[in-house]
Amino acid sequence: MSKFSEGQSGNPSGRPCGIKDKRTLFAEMLDGHKQSLFDKALELALSGDPQMLRLLLDRLLPVRPKDDPLPAEMVGFSGSLVEQGKKVLDLIAQGVITPVQGNELLSALAIHAKLVETDELAERIKLLEEFAHEQKPNS
Repeated sequence: MSKFSEGQSGNPSGRPCGIKDKRTLFAEMLDGHKQSLFDKALELALSGDPQMLRLLLDRLLPVRPKDDPLPAEMVGFSGSLVEQGKKVLDLIAQGVITPVQGNELLSALAIHAKLVETDELAERIKLLEEFAHEQKPNS
């Protein structure tokens, strides 16, 4: 159950409804100047301003998109988990994938290995329980 009644604020002395956030107000003030601001930032970056160059590169060319497609070398990935892990390390060494991508793939392989291990243990326990039930003398 909720601590406050519906429609009642938990902070009555907070910001009144309809009042915009400072970031929203600032963005609205800059709205008509976006192109000229970008042009000036680009001019500074191209003239050698390292901070502006870094800012633009970080914003316009991110390190890597969130969901890069896997390289062609990864399609049809097969073999044992150890072989798959070696393949990932080889791809990192060859520069086909980044170390961050490789780490994500190795983490996924580790999770897969844990799932396989858990499944195999569950199957072994089931077989042991069946065996124990068969060995129990009838009373």
